[in-house]
Amino acid sequence: MCKGLKLAHRNPANIIGWEVVEHRGTINSQISAFFLWPGKSVMIIPLVKVAITMIFVTKTSSTDLEEEQPNLTQSVYYDCGSCFFYENPIQDMLDERRMNTEKIALPFTELLYNLDPNYRKINIPERLCKPKSLNRKWPRSNPYVIIDQMWKIIDLVAEMKNGHYIKCKRFDDSAPESQNIDPNDYGYECGHDIFSHEIVQRSASLARSDKIRNTQLLSSYYGPLYSPELDYKIYPLSREKYQNYPGKRPENTYFVVISRTGKMIDVIAELMAGDFIKCVRTTKVPSDIESDQDFRFGYLCGLEFFGTNHVKLTAKLAEARNLHRGRHIFPKEYNSNSFKGY
Repeated sequence: MCKGLKLAHRNPANIIGWEVVEHRGTINSQISAFFLWPGKSVMIIPLVKVAITMIFVTKTSSTDLEEEQPNLTQSVYYDCGSCFFYENPIQDMLDERRMNTEKIALPFTELLYNLDPNYRKINIPERLCKPKSLNRKWPRSNPYVIIDQMWKIIDLVAEMKNGHYIKCKRFDDSAPESQNIDPNDYGYECGHDIFSHEIVQRSASLARSDKIRNTQLLSSYYGPLYSPELDYKIYPLSREKYQNYPGKRPENTYFVVISRTGKMIDVIAELMAGDFIKCVRTTKVPSDIESDQDFRFGYLCGLEFFGTNHVKLTAKLAEARNLHRGRHIFPKEYNSNSFKGY
């Protein structure tokens, strides 16, 4: 394809105009500029040609880059594991569907927002996903947009393997986040769960130990979060001080990511479809659910102990979900000789 642009330009050298001609083929592109003299054409000086070519190459490179990373012209986007989602198309979707509020906006009363009943969730179409990898074998995130009563976007969330929800990380290029946090001062926030620095490092130390190295608990990570060449391993994250006694089933929703040299890289959570998402670093203080000692009150179910506060919070969640059945697996009805409940 060839395109021409002619601009009038008169000067004492009898140049009657100049022309930029773009020759674009399937593989290579070339830009040529000519002086137009009466009756013949002469190539323009190399300096101008280089300048024009640089502009064209820069534009072409920027277009290719948009397929591999977030479009920086859209300043607000969300990282939801295997996909990026831009905020503007999601807002357009909400504006188009506003008349069908009751059909598409489902109640969202979850621990992530302290069981606040004023939020709703809307499923995001897969077409709005900008995949991090073109490898189709990786599972894709299935996130929801959370809105308030005014249809304002609050967050994007994804459902984790344990049935709870985690926020997708929001990026706003107009307001960059501060990175001035001492590594020993932060923990990780995975949905409503917060894991302290001490808890994370304890699991990371176990992952590095000879006792764990050759077991099935330490497995290779496969997915779009990290390059396969890095050969990262993942190990279950747990608050238990003694995680590997006989009969103990490890938690399998949260994992620490370990490099080949044993460095702790991240904390990630497994999503319902088998995808993974990064937990965010935080300076928030964990609740007393994890800081209580072994003498706390609660329930011992086989080898698993559940503190009273945790049980009460779960009961409130079950009550809230029972009001909005939806597609949740739990709560289920329970019948026995002594009582009936859920």
